[in-house]
Amino acid sequence: MKILLIDDDPYWSKGFCDRAVLFEGWTVLYAVSPTDGIKVLEEHKDTIDAVVVDVMMTADESVPEARDQGGLNTGLLLLKHLLPITKGRIPIVLLSARQDVDIKAFEGQAKFLVQKNLPTRQVVEEIRAAIRG
Repeated sequence: MKILLIDDDPYWSKGFCDRAVLFEGWTVLYAVSPTDGIKVLEEHKDTIDAVVVDVMMTADESVPEARDQGGLNTGLLLLKHLLPITKGRIPIVLLSARQDVDIKAFEGQAKFLVQKNLPTRQVVEEIRAAIRG
């Protein structure tokens, strides 16, 4: 399985990538910002099995409207840029350390919300389950 992880937290991302690669055999493409995530997805859209996006990230030029919210919903706002590229073929899984994220408005766009503060092994299992549907 090949996934794209878009997350600006290098510490958490390294732990996740290590687990996904070493124990699951996944290939993980990692993007540290929304803009990088869009570029990587465009370049690899034919070979990616899933996109995993952190909800809370630092806003950049691809989602300037997120700056007004302090980056709290950057990942949700990023969906409008990812969806035309995935065309419904590539599932998008949202990650969040917050318990109060409401993704009802994004149903049908994002496949699942995974709690980021779970043990990495459990996050990987939940992402796998979300991708399978």
